[in-house]
Amino acid sequence: MIWRCFTALSRARSCGPIGPNPISYPEIAAYAQLVRMPFEPHHVETLAAMDVVWMERAYRAAKGAPDGVKTLHPRSEHALTPMLFDLSV
Repeated sequence: MIWRCFTALSRARSCGPIGPNPISYPEIAAYAQLVRMPFEPHHVETLAAMDVVWMERAYRAAKGAPDGVKTLHPRSEHALTPMLFDLSV
């Protein structure tokens, strides 16, 4: 039951500029209400722990690209200046 809930929540997760976002507690509460499933506190803790593992694996997998594939750094090492901004346009 918990695995099925986690996969449903994970499929609906939002993404930010650098990748997937964690599942929030309000999303878990909304899902529990939507499917009319009373979650106990330990269910929520289990879902949150599963999500931590999922997020760690997702970001670890994103760091490694296959050979020959060019990747971009998630964040620049340089501060954004007007000159640097003009170069990107």
